[in-house]
Amino acid sequence: MSGMSSYTTNWAGTLMLFSELKKMEQGSSTLYQHASDLIIAWMKTYPLNTHKWGPFFEDIPGWSDTQINAVTFAQYMMNHQALFPNVNTGKKYIRLGL
Repeated sequence: MSGMSSYTTNWAGTLMLFSELKKMEQGSSTLYQHASDLIIAWMKTYPLNTHKWGPFFEDIPGWSDTQINAVTFAQYMMNHQALFPNVNTGKKYIRLGL
């Protein structure tokens, strides 16, 4: 897969899936929570600091900074404000290249 991107921030859907599976009591809630914690920690460490949101489609050659990843994660943050306590305090978490 030479030239294909190995980086993405398209994790909002995965986080929502884990959340819903926990609510439905399907599978291992402990594993879903652990995976969610790892993803959120990684998102806070990297894209929320670097503003590098990366490609949406990882199977295309070259780098792209697709804003859909930033927008969907912003939506996730707004819907899960307990995980992001400063989201409404004026701190600029996500910089969009609009």
